[in-house]
Amino acid sequence: MSTHNNEVAIQPVAAQPVPPEAFLTQLAFGALLTQALYVVAKLGIADLLADKPRTVAELAARTDTHERSLYRVLRSLSGVGIFREVEPKVFALTPYAEPLRSDAPGSMRGGAIFMGEEWHWSVWGNLLHSVRTGKPAWGHTHGAEVFDYFAKNAEQAEVFNRAMTDMSAGIAPAIVEAYDFSGIETLADIAGGHGYLLAQILKANMEVSGVLFDVPPVIAGAGELLEREGVAARVEQVSGDFFASVPCADAYVMKHIIHDWDDERCVTILKNIRAAMK
Repeated sequence: MSTHNNEVAIQPVAAQPVPPEAFLTQLAFGALLTQALYVVAKLGIADLLADKPRTVAELAARTDTHERSLYRVLRSLSGVGIFREVEPKVFALTPYAEPLRSDAPGSMRGGAIFMGEEWHWSVWGNLLHSVRTGKPAWGHTHGAEVFDYFAKNAEQAEVFNRAMTDMSAGIAPAIVEAYDFSGIETLADIAGGHGYLLAQILKANMEVSGVLFDVPPVIAGAGELLEREGVAARVEQVSGDFFASVPCADAYVMKHIIHDWDDERCVTILKNIRAAMK
């Protein structure tokens, strides 16, 4: 409509709600994008695009994959902003694709691989078993609980450990900035993996010493990261079972741990921490 000055009054257009059917379709088919993300992460596509855009033919040749099939995966991901088709069958990185690079700050390549590996993916396919029985789907799928499984499968355990380090790299800066660690002499990271989060806390708090606690196979692989981060001399590495006991410290941190267990076992972990705390 016109105003008194004969100017057109622009009315804001309200965002249209997504129809319920479309919303549920996005959720139901989201699993397909998870697998597409896994494929490009596993193949290292983002690393190959780090210096310049490349043709699908070149990417397929360098990853030993089927060109037309790879193109369909890349085209699907470009539709949600991961990669961009800059010319027909030529793809480039986008800001959303950058974290899929192995060397990117806050890289999520390891996490994307972990979420899509068949041995992990199949566990989520048995979620209904957990809902019906109250028992973990991992044991139902693999015949062993998750960390017993990793203890016997070194390759899968390494995929898991890399994913956990990637996840820590993404959130560690916020944790270091948000929490006040002053006044703590010894900080224990319980089930701390290879120690990335603990290392970042120690680097920002030079007066604090650390204790890294995890199961023996994980602790056995932690030394390289702690050395690389320059905190190895300030970290005591301890292996064990947190259902039995944990090391003594002034304060404790657990990241992405409690959700792994049922309430009874969570209480056991927390009681053991309380008993050991100075």
